[in-house]
Amino acid sequence: RQKIVEFENAVWHTSFSTPGDYVIKARAFNLVGTQSLNECEAVVHINFPPICTFWTNCLPCYECIDTPIIFNSSDSYDPDGTIVRSDFELLDATGAVLNTHAILQYPFDWTITFASPGRYRIINTVTDDFGIKSKPCYLDVEIRSKRLFFFVEMGPLYARESKAIHATARFGALYELFPHFIDLVFAGGGALTLEKAPSKSFFLTHALLNFNFSRAFIGLGVGYSTEVIVDGNQDFEFVGQVGTYLFKHYCRTRGAIFFEYRGSLEKNRPFSQTYKLMLGFRYLF
Repeated sequence: RQKIVEFENAVWHTSFSTPGDYVIKARAFNLVGTQSLNECEAVVHINFPPICTFWTNCLPCYECIDTPIIFNSSDSYDPDGTIVRSDFELLDATGAVLNTHAILQYPFDWTITFASPGRYRIINTVTDDFGIKSKPCYLDVEIRSKRLFFFVEMGPLYARESKAIHATARFGALYELFPHFIDLVFAGGGALTLEKAPSKSFFLTHALLNFNFSRAFIGLGVGYSTEVIVDGNQDFEFVGQVGTYLFKHYCRTRGAIFFEYRGSLEKNRPFSQTYKLMLGFRYLF
């Protein structure tokens, strides 16, 4: 590209549409058109802007309140420099800025725990070591307030009193008293005997408090069972469970396996003669 300007206005304004290194050369002429013997030269570097990209640990983000969500822009990059700053903005559904957060060193992540349901947008902009900012990138999240889940669970159960295996199916509900920490669980259903008399099918129910430890949980409570043998006894029982979640999509579905122990609370019916053992799978929705 070439540009001729008069000496009285020897300024050339131009712009560059493509990053890279450019050499600018200038020659001067006197009044009779004689060219200067030397050329003026300058090298200009047009910086590549950084590229913003960031991810979250919940995609697609339909999460519950009080669930920590990580937003990370460490995968952002600059073709000819280094990312030195990451700026986040949290916006509500109206576009109002609720919070901002600047990070000046790797890793560029921000953890947000949403206390209120709604739709939110997180905008991120990164800056390189030349001070050039990227174009903003963003992610949308929807926070829900669901704390009540229904579930179905099934599995084999062994009853010591009948010395028989039963096929058990139960239905119930789980309510998060303190999300991620303590749940209230109610369940009831039937156990179909797979043996001949005196073993018989029976009904059982229970109420538990679940204590959560990341994916693992321990449940403690009381239950009730009808007689497991002909002319047997009904029982109020101690019920204990230990289990782990195989998958856990907050506010959507969960799946867990668990081991359950039940024993009579009656004084004349010792645990060693009345216990029940169950291995089950629970699907919550």
